[in-house]
Amino acid sequence: MKTYEMAENRQSLPSNREAWVLLVEDDIINQEILKLLLDELGVEVSVADNGLQALEMLNAQRFDLVFMDVQMPVMDGISATVEIRENPLLQDLPIIAMTSDTKIEDLESILAAGMNDYLIKPVEDAELERIFLQWLVTENDSQETNENNQLTENDLRKSILSQVSGIDVEQALKYLGNKPDFLLNLLLQFKKENVQTAAQLKSLLMVKNWAELKFKVHGLKGVCACFRADELHKMAAELEQALIAANTAEAEKLTLSFVVALEKMLVELEKLTPTRTLLQQTSATSKINPEQVKLQIAELIHYLKTGELNAQQSASQLQCLLAGYTQYDELIKQLNADIQEINYPEAIEVAMQLLSLFSKDFPQ
Repeated sequence: MKTYEMAENRQSLPSNREAWVLLVEDDIINQEILKLLLDELGVEVSVADNGLQALEMLNAQRFDLVFMDVQMPVMDGISATVEIRENPLLQDLPIIAMTSDTKIEDLESILAAGMNDYLIKPVEDAELERIFLQWLVTENDSQETNENNQLTENDLRKSILSQVSGIDVEQALKYLGNKPDFLLNLLLQFKKENVQTAAQLKSLLMVKNWAELKFKVHGLKGVCACFRADELHKMAAELEQALIAANTAEAEKLTLSFVVALEKMLVELEKLTPTRTLLQQTSATSKINPEQVKLQIAELIHYLKTGELNAQQSASQLQCLLAGYTQYDELIKQLNADIQEINYPEAIEVAMQLLSLFSKDFPQ
């Protein structure tokens, strides 16, 4: 039986100490380069030469983040991560893979082992900064943000978002990486794409086209989950279940209720109009994180290959990340349809096409 003696890893660091980082890398030159980059970021660094040594150090000392080379002697990074995740006190410890290969099979292995993110070798300082911003948040950082950025554009956007009823803004921002500009863009895109949706749902109900109605409701359910329109999402889910069960009487009643709620939501989204000009001045491509999207696609493919129910949630997250990038709309639509029909082999093919197209648009 294994015993674990480490203190539980916290989500944020006390403002009175630096972050402790464990660098797991077997190559001496790479160790020196990465230590230099990490020193410049002001963190304390300990080095392990292989996965087995990393396990010993993690059981003896608390760390806030781990950079894990994938290929190492004695114990590789994948095996070490699997062992680390068996420790219940290390479930939330961020582990960042370091690899020179971005083949989909490698990304799947990284995700399956329990790693949180990855860096491509040779590691650049800008990418290290991205990792720290994403995975390490200090209490001091949070206080400074709250105290010093009261009149920023983000605060303006948050203020406008808070006026919209029917959306859990706090949870939506948490889900979307605390990016109010992205959430606003997503909501404006939703409003633009659904101007005629209520009328279309009524028409489908009149002609009793249950299959197309189910398809449209399923797509709306996924998008509503992205921006945490919880009540609308719940209604869409209930309607979808009634349609799946072929309970037409219940489906008719739920469709009419859903249409009313959707129309009300679209009226609420009119409150976001003052931000339209500001958002249009911001280039969408400057906001996207290509590595995050590729990792999300890899995660989705992993879930599809293993037949896990998380595939639908993963697809919804991918749809959020690519919101506004219309060149991917058809593939996303097909992907959702295949997952809905539990046609995972076809969904995998579509996801691979999406990854290939996205990689061409956003090369490393």
